[in-house]
Amino acid sequence: MDVKCSNCGTWNSNVNYCIKCNHPVSREAILKAREVIREEKTKEIPVAKLDKWIGNWKNSTNPFLKYSYKIASFFWMIYMAIISFILWMVALGPG
Repeated sequence: MDVKCSNCGTWNSNVNYCIKCNHPVSREAILKAREVIREEKTKEIPVAKLDKWIGNWKNSTNPFLKYSYKIASFFWMIYMAIISFILWMVALGPG
């Protein structure tokens, strides 16, 4: 099966990468290249300070901090459930 390279326009048969420019031409090679690019981009994104702080709070060896995290998470879940219910009731109005 002949496949045209989207980079240089060369026709290639039964290969994963273009013979002329080494650009991926098969579906598997394109998906693998996209995955590599996606992984590189996620490595470049720094972790937010709040996320670090919450991670330290959650994984602390201090039992007081661990339980306070669990209590805060419980109340946050209750709060979000109430807000979700209110938004659901509002969405029922227009029907």
